Amino acid sequence: MLFLATRGSSSGLFTVNLSGQVTPHIYAEGQVISAFTANANGAAWLSESATEVPQVMLGGVQVSECPAPNFALVTPQRLTFQNELGEGEGWALLPAGNGPFPALLNIHGGPHTAYGHGFMHEFQLFAARGYAVCYSNPRGSVGYGQRWSSDIFGRWGSIDADDVLTFFDVCLDALPLDRTRTAVMGGSYGGYLTNWLISHTTRFKAAVTDRSICNLISFGGTSDIGMRFWDDELGGNFQRSADTNKLWALSPLKYVENVNTPTLIIHSLLDHRCPIEQAEQWFVALKLHGVETRFVRFPGEDHELSRSGRPDRRLARLNEYVAWLDQYLLT
Repeated sequence: MLFLATRGSSSGLFTVNLSGQVTPHIYAEGQVISAFTANANGAAWLSESATEVPQVMLGGVQVSECPAPNFALVTPQRLTFQNELGEGEGWALLPAGNGPFPALLNIHGGPHTAYGHGFMHEFQLFAARGYAVCYSNPRGSVGYGQRWSSDIFGRWGSIDADDVLTFFDVCLDALPLDRTRTAVMGGSYGGYLTNWLISHTTRFKAAVTDRSICNLISFGGTSDIGMRFWDDELGGNFQRSADTNKLWALSPLKYVENVNTPTLIIHSLLDHRCPIEQAEQWFVALKLHGVETRFVRFPGEDHELSRSGRPDRRLARLNEYVAWLDQYLLT
């Protein structure tokens, strides 16, 4: 069997035989195979790296001509951070110039996904606009073993928050970044952790929360994975009264009175994974507490807007990001 797997910050194709032996089929450190298809005649796949846009490969030969962006691409710098399980991994993209640069802390979704050597057009865009982009794989991420991935079971908003902030502090200490001009952002679970952080710290000047979660109780009754997700991730669920206090304690909405960070909310109307009622609750709560906020809703799009949405809407989304960051970090 041929399958796709993540190993650290790289990913590739592996084979497993009937005895369970796994061997690399197409794999290289620093490269990412993000998708593939195969039949009896061979395989085709998408290959990319942090500074190489995805290209279609057929039998090891490039058969596509996807152009690179019309601005200079930046090679990420690798940085590490420490926690109770050992060493964590992250990266930073620095814009041209000498700094100090305004800095963005980016948090991936999942939580069981990972950043790595894949091409991140958003991050390259932010760097081209003069922002340092910091991103890492906190506990909960895949690619570093089962213990690293599962350590946040029942512990959202605790050790994961510690990891991303510890990594960000490493970046601030090691790189020419401006501590007074920082923002936090993320999508899906990354949006949840963004909401959590701005309700537990005032260190950021701005935030962008994308397809996010703020109320774990109502999520359970509205999301397309709501029937099982909290049992799998947190060991409790919304339909059991004994669990609702725990879910509410893990909900950023409970702590919204602590938020004073200007927040841009991005959400798609047809998002069934993180339903738009989550964004609506967060927006109304922030407005009622006098927090500067902007809510941008995308009709005709779902949870995949940033990855496979209509191109004009993807462009509009990025323009909203840049305008919000420029407003609070460049003035």
